[in-house]
Amino acid sequence: MAIIFRRFDMVLQVALLLALLGESLRIGTRQLKHHGLLPALRWILLGALTLSLLYATQFLNADIERLNRAGTHRDLTTVAGRQFEQKHKLSEGIYKANLWIVILLILLTPFMDHPLANPKENRPKV
Repeated sequence: MAIIFRRFDMVLQVALLLALLGESLRIGTRQLKHHGLLPALRWILLGALTLSLLYATQFLNADIERLNRAGTHRDLTTVAGRQFEQKHKLSEGIYKANLWIVILLILLTPFMDHPLANPKENRPKV
């Protein structure tokens, strides 16, 4: 089972790397302006996604795998079982939050050229 989770984590990390690379290229080629409300919100969401995904894949899932290898299988009568259950619930919560962040990022993408996204560039010339 742990092999599947490690592969899933690798897919998530590669997808995150590609998303960060794409955003960097958009800024580098000036397709995405770096000021305004929506770009700032987008970068905050992307930062939150990055930090939570790295925490889950590098630390939290390693603890879950360690507890699983020790034979802990959600036995709430033991300390290790309660630890496993707590870490598993935290991991589920992080992945659910990440899903909502990704949905918000996808929904924000079409509006990046909207006047609200870059208010300084869309002011009428006086």
